[in-house]
Amino acid sequence: MKRHGKATKVGNGWHVEFSEDFLAEMKDMPKEDQEAMQELIDGLKDGSIDPMKMGVRHCGYCGEDIRNSPLEVDMCEACLMKYQ
Repeated sequence: MKRHGKATKVGNGWHVEFSEDFLAEMKDMPKEDQEAMQELIDGLKDGSIDPMKMGVRHCGYCGEDIRNSPLEVDMCEACLMKYQ
């Protein structure tokens, strides 16, 4: 699976970073798709869109897939046991 970007919590919103491949792909998107993507990015930045509810979630400590963990938990089971 290819990752296109990441979001890190900052205040009420998120700091968003994208791969160079995705940024190049975005330039080739139709204008409507670029605008929709920019709305999504703006929503992430201002906190109106929560990336924790989008796509595959990853542990905030080790990066493992945590798609089966409750939404309020941002750690995998192994890290929960290690850091509790």
